[in-house]
This record gives sequence, structure tokens and C-alpha cells, in this order.
Amino acid sequence: MNKQNSELLRRIADPTNLHQAWFRTESKGAQGGTEGLSVEAFGNDLDRHLQRLRNELLTERYVPDPLQRIEVPKHPGSPQPRSEARVLGLPSVRDKVAQEAVRSVLAPQLEARFLPCSFGYRRGLGPQRAIRQVSEYLTKRRCSWAVLADIDDFFGSVDHSLLLAMLAEAVADASVLRLLSLWLKMGTVDARGHWRDTDRGIAQGGVLSPLLANLYLHPFDAAMTDRRARLVRYADDLLLLCRSRQEAERTLTAVEGFLREQLRLRLNVHPRPVAPATEGFVFLGIRFEGGQRLLDTDRLTRCEQRLADWTQRAANEDLESALKALDNIVGGWRRYYGALLGAGQLQHIDALLKDAVVRVMTAALQRGELRGKQGVVTALAGLVPVCRRSPAERRAYIADIAHQAVQAQRASSTQARGARSVAAAVRGRKRRHARRMVSSAELVVTTPGVFVGRRDGRVVVREGRKLLVEVPLRMLASLTLAHHGIGVSTDLLADCATAGIPVVLLEPPGRVVSVLQPAAGEPGAAGLRQLEALHDGTVAVMLATSFCRGKICNQVNLLKYFRKYRNRVEPQLAAQLDVLIAAMIRIRDELKKLPNTADMTRVRGLLMSIEGRAASRYWDAFGLLLGADAGFPGRRHQDAEDPVNQMLNYGYAILQSRVQLALLRAGLNPQVSFLHALQPGKPTLVYDLMEEFRAQVVDRAVLGLVRLGGRVVSDANGGLDLDTRRVLIKRVQQRLGALLRLRGGELKLAEVIDSQARLLAAHLLGKQAYRPFAAPW
Repeated sequence: MNKQNSELLRRIADPTNLHQAWFRTESKGAQGGTEGLSVEAFGNDLDRHLQRLRNELLTERYVPDPLQRIEVPKHPGSPQPRSEARVLGLPSVRDKVAQEAVRSVLAPQLEARFLPCSFGYRRGLGPQRAIRQVSEYLTKRRCSWAVLADIDDFFGSVDHSLLLAMLAEAVADASVLRLLSLWLKMGTVDARGHWRDTDRGIAQGGVLSPLLANLYLHPFDAAMTDRRARLVRYADDLLLLCRSRQEAERTLTAVEGFLREQLRLRLNVHPRPVAPATEGFVFLGIRFEGGQRLLDTDRLTRCEQRLADWTQRAANEDLESALKALDNIVGGWRRYYGALLGAGQLQHIDALLKDAVVRVMTAALQRGELRGKQGVVTALAGLVPVCRRSPAERRAYIADIAHQAVQAQRASSTQARGARSVAAAVRGRKRRHARRMVSSAELVVTTPGVFVGRRDGRVVVREGRKLLVEVPLRMLASLTLAHHGIGVSTDLLADCATAGIPVVLLEPPGRVVSVLQPAAGEPGAAGLRQLEALHDGTVAVMLATSFCRGKICNQVNLLKYFRKYRNRVEPQLAAQLDVLIAAMIRIRDELKKLPNTADMTRVRGLLMSIEGRAASRYWDAFGLLLGADAGFPGRRHQDAEDPVNQMLNYGYAILQSRVQLALLRAGLNPQVSFLHALQPGKPTLVYDLMEEFRAQVVDRAVLGLVRLGGRVVSDANGGLDLDTRRVLIKRVQQRLGALLRLRGGELKLAEVIDSQARLLAAHLLGKQAYRPFAAPW
């Protein structure tokens, strides 16, 4: 390595340059890479990591980690059922810092070569400048024909030998060229840990990729400039403006030939590559027509879809978070379209924005989260529309949203009152029927000394000669024996096995002893995929995070449900609940910042920390709702002595059996889990899935029983007496029979448990993405 070369490498590895590269990497906040080290963790031991990186660079021992391969939709929110995917290759944090250090040194040198026709990924240029250049060609240069083209799979098609030759000519430093070659040739690792070699292409998601892309296409820019073609290039999107059809067709032929022969690239098939400017054409989302810049209809549709997606998400988020997400969306539109389009065009977007915000504000009013027009105006104080407005105009825009939301809420209330008598009667009957069906289908026997047998296709429960319960076997979904001293007919057990009806043995303190399940219900293909997923940390981490998110969301939603009914009569209690709910939401949001790693052991510790801190606030709020008279000391698990914790433990045992049955029916192995560590002989996957349902099934049942002054009595041993357990079982069964509007339909909570188990199996089999259950409130 000569003196000049070593000087370039020293500039790259200079401590100040590496620190600046780190600060730029940190400011972007992007996670990624297979190393598993987060930006936060890298920064916590920054000096050691940078010193090690510096030594590796200077001694040429630096070797990057493989890239994390992920696929994302090219057009999120597109109305198409499956939009084309973009493959990204994400470097580790260490490699991002190294690439940024190289980029900061090489960019000025390479940028000096680039031509004014290249607008993508260049400081001070960008899409707005590209659009203005197009307008200038059309108006001042009297261009009346357009050649539209884009390169097919550009980033995946770059020829490494050609790119390295260009780099060698521009850089002429063997050490730096080695680094660049390593980054080009390093393989990728997909979500299942499979390695893929890289023999061509540059990774989208790499820090250096934009600079390398412009360098690779620089010969094309130069060739078109030599032809005096009026080229506007933004990355791999090409637009050439011509003065005649003949010139346009010749230019298109030249473009195709040069890219194919000199750069080994080809163009995508375009439905109309040569078009008269008078008829209009689209470039970078802007339609040029008759001297005007208009918003492309596809982009407007995409904006509408993105707002519709936001409206759906807002239904399951707190209002503050939803509005913050909206500000990010609208801010991007304002920066791009606001600088390019006239007020008339921008008002189309603002009209869509207004409709979406009115829907969300109306829902917030109906939930009691906001009160009246002033409540809406206050909530929207930070809303800035896309179209530039004076302060008075912006206040009028927000006031109109508030007015429409209040009117919609009133109209909805009026319509609801008009139809309520009939609808309420039907729905009430439907709810009672659902609860009765759950009680019949999931028979729980609690009385000691009774005998459970069969007669004429029916399950019968007798105490001596007295008939207590009679249920048709065809209606039975499960049989739970919840006390010692219950006799059971072996003929009934055989009938249950034949009919696929599981039998659960439940101890009075609240423990599932066993589940007698027919052999046909043993784990199958999905159960095998569970075992594979244990070795695929990415799948395990995603599922564990989902279970944790589902648990906290349902705890928050339960508190919101009870809070909205206490706001008027106990405002002080409501204010205390607000503080605890807000704290839980902040803790839940930490799930979005988990390190991008496949190390399940490490992530499990972080998840348990998040879950534990959220649970601490939840049980504080639970105690507030119970009131001081309930004697609730906080959550106690084993050997609880107070009646509230005993009821919770007993209710969880009932829920555990119900979840275990659902998992077995779905073909899953209850002992292979993700959030909870595996424990020999323990159904830890049951504990995983239970997390989503504890609050909505058991906690709500116990809370309702205590708040309504239900009878809670201890037996001689200090546990719950038989009558209390019976009342609690009835309450839990009523919750399992509760009807919920969910995902476009109406399901009993018991059916939701089965649905989530099937969804988990489908996810493991690669058929459907898993989403945690979130109860409406």
C-alpha cells in the first residue's frame, strides 16, 4: 500500500470521521443486520466499538457481516391485493458506520463527476428539482414529446465487474477497493437463516448503494449528454424530452442500446414509452398535462388508501399516537407535493384528509374519549393540512372537521336510538343464547359426589337418583371435572374420545391436572413447524413480541372500558386511571424499539421487563377499580390468601384448559412455546396464548363480580368455597360466550380463542401472518 493509498484509508478511519459517521447512523435510527446489535447497544459502548472498527480498517482485517434480507411492498397501501415486493439488504450497525465513513470521504470526489441530469440521492437536488427541470424543458425549451422509461430490477442487475472497474478508475486505492468489493460480494441471510451468495447487484438498504447506483449510471448520463438529449434521471427512472416524434423514437432506441450493450441492463416494458406532451405523462408521481403539474390519479388513490389504513389502525390506538402517525404521513406529502402543486391540486388531498380525520374524531366522540366540538379542536391543534393556509384558514379547516364530527356523532346517536328497541331486543336474545350455548357446550361439573354418565346419546349428571344436568352429546365441546370425588362413566369417556370431545381434570385451588385428548388431536405439521421455529429466532421473536403486545393492549382496553363509565361519577378515579393507562401505553411502545435480532433468549428478557413494568401499572389500576374494601394486596400468584387473587388464579385455570383445547384442535404442541421459556412437562405455549385473553376473560369477570357485590366466601381451608367457585365459573363462561365485533364479523370470545390458535398454526405453516387479538372497548 503506497503512501497515497494509506492516506485515504487513514482519512476514512480517522476517529473524528468515524464519530461523525456514527452520529449520522444514530440519527436515522434504522435497525437491521444479522449481527443482532442494536443502535442503542452500539452507542452504549461506543468508544470500544469505534476503536475496534478503526483497528480493523487500518489493518485490513475488517470483514462485514452478511446482510439481513427482507422483502417489503414497493407501494405500501396499494389497492392491489399483492403489490410487487422490493428486496432490501440491511447491514449491521457496525457495517453502516463503516459504510458511512467511506461514503463521507468518497462522495465529494465522485459527486464532482456526476452531471446535472442526475437528481436522485444527491444533496441539494432531489425529486422537486427534477420536476422543475421537466417543467423548464416543456415550457422554455419547447419540448413536445416525452420518452418514459425505467430500468428493470436495476439494483439487482448491476454488474460487479463493471462497477468495480469504474470504482478502480475513480478511487485508485487497493485498500478502499477491497472494502467496496467486500460489501458488494457479501451474501445475504433471510428470515429463516438461509445464506444466499451475491454475484451481482447492489443492496437496497445499504448506505453506499445510492452513491454506487449513480456512479454505475454515470456513463449513461454522459452518453445522453453527448447526444444533447434532455435527460432527467432520478435513480432508475428516466425521462427524456424531445422536440419531435422522430427524435423521441431515435432517443429511445439509443437508450435501450446503450443500457443493454454498455451496462448490461434492460428497460421495463412500458405501455407507452413515447408520448406527446399535449396528451400528458406521469413522472415521479406528477402528471404533466397542458403546461400544468397535476397529481397523478394513482398517487391520489394511494394517498386515499393510506388514509384508510390509518383510520383502521386508529381504532386500536390511543388518539395521541394515532395523530402523531398522521402527522408523519401528512408531513411527507406536504414537503413533496406542497412544493410542486398548486392549491387546487393540494385541496384534493386535504379533502381526503378531512374525511379520514372526521371519521376518527367521530369515533373518539362516541367512545367518550373527546367531548364536544372544543374537545376535537383541542385534539387537532397540531394538525397542519397539505395545502398552505393562513392561521385563520387553518383554524377554519379544523373547526369544520370538529363540526362535521359532532354532527356525525349526533346523527349516529339519533339513528341508533331509533333502531335501538328492536336491535337491542334481538341482540340481547342473541347474547343470552350465546352464553347459554357456551355453558352447555363446555360443561363444567363442580359438585362432589355426583356421577357423570351417558344415556340415549346424552350426557347426564346425577346426584343419587336426582337428575342435575342433561346435555346432548352432539352439543358438547368439552367436559371439565372441577372437584374431587366426581364419578365418571368409562362408557362416557369412550364416547367423548370417539366424538373428539376432550375431558379436563381441574383441581379446586386452580390447577389443570390433565387434559384427556383423543389421539386424532395430537400435533401434526404445525407442531413440527413449532420445533423448526425454535431454531429460527426471527419467527420466535415475532410471535413472542405479538403475545406481549396483545396482553398489554387488552389490559389497556379493559381499563379504558371501565374508565369511561367512571369518568362522570368518579372523575378523580378516572384521572388516576388516565395516568396509569398513559404509562402502560408508553411502555407498550417500547416493543417498537426492540433490537433487530434473532437471539430469543435476549429478547425474552427484554419482553419480560416490558410486560412486568406494564403489569405493575395494570394491577395498580385494577386495585383502584376494585376499591379499598376488596382487600386486594396486589397481584399474588402462588399460595394467594386473599379472595380476589384466589378467584383470578382459579379463573386462569379455567382459561388455561380452554386455550389448551384450542391449541390441540389446531394441531399445535402445547409444550413448545416462544414468549415463555420451555419447561419440561409444562404447557408453556398455553401460557403464551393465554396472555392475550387473561384480562378480557378472567380479570373482567372477577372485577365485575366484586364491584357488583357478589358473594365471595372462603372454605375451612382458606380457599374459595364451592358456591363461590360455581359463581365464578358461570361468570367466566358468560365472558367466553360474550359476542365481539372483530375483523368484520361477530364472534363469541370462546370462538376467538379457537380462531387465534388456528391463526398461530397458519402462521407457522407460512399461510397467514399472525396478529394478536385486541378486544374493542
